Amino acid sequence: DDTVATWPPNQDFLDKLGLGKADDKQWWQEKTGLKPPSMWNVTGAIDLLPKVPISSHQKTRAIEILDDAVHGVTNVWSDETLEELRTLMQSADFWCYRSSDAFIKAYGGPYVLGQEEGKLKLLKGAPHTSLTEQICRGHNLVYELIHLTKPPEPGFNTLIFGLNLRRSGSHYHQDMIDLLKAKNAPLVSRQLVVTTVYYEKLEDDNGKELVLWKPILNFNPRDDSLYMAARGIQTLHGMVHVQRAGLQSYTQHGVFHTPIFEDGDIEPVSDARRGYRVAITARITFPDSDKRLEPYLENDHYSSVLGPDGNKTICLSRNE
Repeated sequence: DDTVATWPPNQDFLDKLGLGKADDKQWWQEKTGLKPPSMWNVTGAIDLLPKVPISSHQKTRAIEILDDAVHGVTNVWSDETLEELRTLMQSADFWCYRSSDAFIKAYGGPYVLGQEEGKLKLLKGAPHTSLTEQICRGHNLVYELIHLTKPPEPGFNTLIFGLNLRRSGSHYHQDMIDLLKAKNAPLVSRQLVVTTVYYEKLEDDNGKELVLWKPILNFNPRDDSLYMAARGIQTLHGMVHVQRAGLQSYTQHGVFHTPIFEDGDIEPVSDARRGYRVAITARITFPDSDKRLEPYLENDHYSSVLGPDGNKTICLSRNE
């Protein structure tokens, strides 16, 4: 991918965007909350297809659906920004209870949880703070510098904080789901993915999980376990997971705890995650998304409504 070969972006490109010098720590911290691009580490996804028990035809179809672009950016947020996020997430009554060991919170526009009619939950977004606005701007910039194009208007304007205490996760469909209009209502079509991963216990859990992509079409491995996927990328504390638009119509993905086995071993090398994981996902919602939701609210398409205010407090351990 050209974005890897030419990383970091040249100064002429940054100048055209009105951005600071590629190594100016002070400018990037004050204006964006990010480290300068010269410090970022970029990586592509791991090809898992050689280990997947499916036909060569299905492997070919999976390759056609998935890309080889940059999907992970590490060493990207400044230490100050990560500390501000920790303080925000442990503030009183920050979280809304979702289910099981899952908690959630949104800023900006609304978002609809769930993937099936009759099981949808509406999550209302709280007004942005200066910090959450900065996180949206940072996500926009990371996407633009990785893919050399701006996100669709109005850009990333909504943040969803999703916390799991210990549970792994489940595959989810990031883009619009055909015929599920009550879910799609607030979202601009062809959604991009930019997610920051935050770990409560950095020393214990950093690098224990993967983002996994599972194609929907022509992908039926004989072993259809949770971890059977076509692509994966290791998640690190503070990492930004980036995915262009267009893949989500044909793939599902999620962040999972995946115990690491060495060849021939029957016991995992890594233990289960010991602390919370928070996925902070940026979404693009319509400016009038609340109005677009009105007919679905009036006709009881949502089983419940969460937010915008939270009622749960979860203290995050300090990563030291």
